[in-house]
Amino acid sequence: MENLFFAFFQEETLPVTAFTMLREYPAPMHSHNFFEILIPIAGYAENIYKGKSQTLSPGDIFLLRPADEHEIKFSSENTHIHRDIYISPDKMKKICSLLSPLIYDRISSASEPIHFNIDIDKLNLIKKQLNLFEQSGILDYESFHTCIVYEILAFYIESQLNHYTTLPKWLQDLLTLLNNPDIMVLTITEIVAFTNYSRGYVCDEFKKYMGKSLGAYLTENRMNYSTTLLTNTDIPISQITTRLGYDSQNSFIRNFQEQFGVTPAVWRKRNRTKPSDDKNLFS
Repeated sequence: MENLFFAFFQEETLPVTAFTMLREYPAPMHSHNFFEILIPIAGYAENIYKGKSQTLSPGDIFLLRPADEHEIKFSSENTHIHRDIYISPDKMKKICSLLSPLIYDRISSASEPIHFNIDIDKLNLIKKQLNLFEQSGILDYESFHTCIVYEILAFYIESQLNHYTTLPKWLQDLLTLLNNPDIMVLTITEIVAFTNYSRGYVCDEFKKYMGKSLGAYLTENRMNYSTTLLTNTDIPISQITTRLGYDSQNSFIRNFQEQFGVTPAVWRKRNRTKPSDDKNLFS
C-alpha cells in the first residue's frame, strides 16, 4: 500500500528548491502559478494580501493559491524566518482527493487564502521534517514532500473540526443547513426561521462566532456552490443565476467577480472538468 501511495505521486527528479525553501528576507508583492504553504519558524512579520495585514508568527500556517498576490514585510530590527512549501496544482488536487472530495474546491474557492494555527508539537514535527530537505541522502524528495503536504492539510481539517465543535449547537445545526443548496438560496428571514431565535440575535451571534455577517457567509457559500456547477455541468450561467436565487444575472456576476476576480464565464473556461480527468486520476 505504501509503495502504491508513493508511486501515485511520482514525478521527474527535481531540485530541493522545487519543494521547499527557507526564507529570512522580506518579499515584494508577488504571485505564483503554484500553491505555496508558508510556515513561520521564528520571529514576526506581516503578510499583506489585498491591502489586509496578517501577522506571521510561529504556529501560523498560510496556504496561498496560484495567482494570490501577497507581500512579506518586517522591520530590519526584527529577525524572521519562515519556510515555503511549493505544490503544483495537479499534485495538490491529487493529495486533496485522498483526504476529501471537497477540500480542493474549498481551498481554491475561499474568499481569501487559508490561514489556521497548529500547536508547538505539530510545528516542531513539521520543522524537523522540512529540515531533512537540507540534508543529503534523501533518495525520494517527491514522496517525502507529498507526505508533508498531506500532513499539513490533515492539520487544516482538524483545525476546522475543532472550531466547529466549539460553536453553540443551534449554530452548528444552522451551518449544516447552509451547506444544502436548497437552503443557502433562501432569504435571511427564511433562514433565521429555522432557529428559535430572533433575526437580530442570530445575525449578531453569527458574526461573533464566524467573523463575518450571515449575509456575507451566504453569498460566499452561493459563489462556492456556483463554481461546482460551472466546473462540473453545462448548465447555462443564466440558469445558475436563477438556481442561486438571484433575480439579476448582473448581481450574480458582480458577486462572483468580487470573490474570485474573474467572471463566471472565464472561471468555467479555466476550470472546466474534462471527461477523462476522473478516469486518469489513478492511472
